[in-house]
Amino acid sequence: MFFMSEKIKWAAGGGAILMASLLFLFPNVVFESVSGSLEKCMTSLLPSLFPMSVLSKQICPYIRMKKSKTSERIAAITGFSIDTVPIFFIGLLCGYPIASIVAKDLYEKGKITMSEAKKAVVLCNNASPAFLIFFVGKCIFSSQTTGCVLYLCQTIAV
Repeated sequence: MFFMSEKIKWAAGGGAILMASLLFLFPNVVFESVSGSLEKCMTSLLPSLFPMSVLSKQICPYIRMKKSKTSERIAAITGFSIDTVPIFFIGLLCGYPIASIVAKDLYEKGKITMSEAKKAVVLCNNASPAFLIFFVGKCIFSSQTTGCVLYLCQTIAV
């Protein structure tokens, strides 16, 4: 078990008191920062996430793979079983937490095993393309190309 030394406890407590004091000493700066963050959230973050979560609920029931040579090739390339490849594609398209919800549902219905569900949850919970391209790329880095590169890197990493 990890125990903090007394010096670290006092330093952490002092830091917390300092931060709380700064909030009261500079309320205008805090207000501007929070207002700016809320504005970015309302104008950029939520619009990039909400459509994908609605879309995912509409497509999830229809994404299934039947056994065929094509599905076996896709499974071999991705490293997922034929039953979990749809979770992989949902994760790439819709992002976190939709893939986890689908994996849980498929496991509870007995369509995938516990180990397949765990693997899918670990590997398929990614940022959605809308989040990476439109929020991170466009709003944070001022470049949709950067967002596309980030999405491509994430996809290859999975």
